[in-house]
Amino acid sequence: MAYGVEVINTSGSYQISDSLTNYVEIKSFTTNLTGSTDTDGDGAYEKVVSVADYFREIDDIIAINCTAAICAFANTSPAGVRLISFNSSTATVKVKIFRRMDRLTSSSSPALSVNSGYGLEIFDASGVRRYASNYKPLRIAATLSGNAPTETSLDLGSSPGYTPYISSNTACVETYANTDAEDDPDYFGFQAVSVSSSNVCSLSLQNIESSVWSDPNRSYPNTPITALIIKG
Repeated sequence: MAYGVEVINTSGSYQISDSLTNYVEIKSFTTNLTGSTDTDGDGAYEKVVSVADYFREIDDIIAINCTAAICAFANTSPAGVRLISFNSSTATVKVKIFRRMDRLTSSSSPALSVNSGYGLEIFDASGVRRYASNYKPLRIAATLSGNAPTETSLDLGSSPGYTPYISSNTACVETYANTDAEDDPDYFGFQAVSVSSSNVCSLSLQNIESSVWSDPNRSYPNTPITALIIKG
């Protein structure tokens, strides 16, 4: 490189670079689904958890650790996280929110936390802050990839050396026209993730029709789905 800073480990992977988009942890908390509601009687329990000093950015990553299959999304009003479970109304959910370093500013929520006279900050050639040592970086342990509707999983073993979290809001995977006249026309596929007590990470695709869960027998043949396994 002609200028800037790069730190590469013995495996040849970048650890720090002024030219890469770096994500950092901005929120971490534990909640539960107690008080969630199944308004449609279809087994999908929903709860919005307010998060203080948080307003979502469109590319925030929300990762969870929960033994129940969960969809998690940033919620605008109230500001926080929307959790949707498919088989539990009481499960405990550990949540982490990650944000691009360059999205943190003095006016963002949360606001940029500046190093207090020590540490390391790296800026790119345009003056954009790309790294700050007082933030915990997102550390990817592995990826989960498969083709819906088949569930895919990865066994990390009994002692992976970290608490695994799985990204739960990577994308809306697919939308398509519904052929049932009595239903609304559009369906959406969102990924649901879980981590078992023995550290088996699982990823599947669940159907959402607006605010109503669609027929669970609907499928998305050969639709690729991917999630990040993140070191907590």
